[in-house]
Amino acid sequence: MNYRILLYLINCALVLLSCQTLPNKDNQKRKSNSSQIYDLLIDSLVIGKEDPINTTVIIKDSTSVFPVNNEYIFSICELDYFDMDSLLDYKTKYNLLADFLYQNRCPNVLSNYFQSTFHVKMIRPSSWKKIRGNDFFIYKNLYKMYPKANCFLVFSKIGFDGGFRNAILYFGIYRQSLDAWGGLVYLKRENDKWFIKKIKGLWIS
Repeated sequence: MNYRILLYLINCALVLLSCQTLPNKDNQKRKSNSSQIYDLLIDSLVIGKEDPINTTVIIKDSTSVFPVNNEYIFSICELDYFDMDSLLDYKTKYNLLADFLYQNRCPNVLSNYFQSTFHVKMIRPSSWKKIRGNDFFIYKNLYKMYPKANCFLVFSKIGFDGGFRNAILYFGIYRQSLDAWGGLVYLKRENDKWFIKKIKGLWIS
């Protein structure tokens, strides 16, 4: 077995054990930093390009686990498609990825990570079912229900390193059937503020 894969599996096991006994203080840090990052992505990638007063951002109130699976994410970062080797040391890189994979082992509710603001609306499962209906009319139904909406967003949970200095997540934005994309976002915390350092697109339509 390749020694890098072995080290990666060991790191995953260590994160699994540590995440099961995370103290409350670390849970609060995770929630606080996650909220900052989600708000940053909305403001910089969506709201920043629109009129914030007349724009409503629709967010699915359940994390997306696509395309979060071990082999896919590992291949992207191990083969350096994401250029992470130039951004992080080896140990930090694999601790970050291990936490990301662990956090996204199943869907999670997102509503607790967002402040109730005028431009963000969380879609509950019942509302999502009405909007989706026939997939062919999903965008028509979306904009009929939310006239001020300009897009529909999905997020994964965020993976952090042990010191909450580096973060990675999956982000998808949908405007129309042929105007959508998704990818991985790498962020770094500097002077108590998060900054987007790298975006790796995984698909586009």
